[in-house]
Amino acid sequence: MAELADEFSGNGIAVLCIHAAIAYGDAIGILAAGKKSKSGDHRDAAPFLASVIPIRTAQDKAAIDRFRLF
Repeated sequence: MAELADEFSGNGIAVLCIHAAIAYGDAIGILAAGKKSKSGDHRDAAPFLASVIPIRTAQDKAAIDRFRLF
């Protein structure tokens, strides 16, 4: 994102990244539990994933924490 910010709109790139993360989260939720988040708020994506995917390891928790950044 940072590399493209000079060439393109940084805000546009950020919005695309957030939407891509939300779509990825929906795909994971559908694959894991047959459910998709119904929230329109991107901040609800990580808690939704944590509710449908068992968090068993520190690596699982770290992945959800990184996803929470979007």
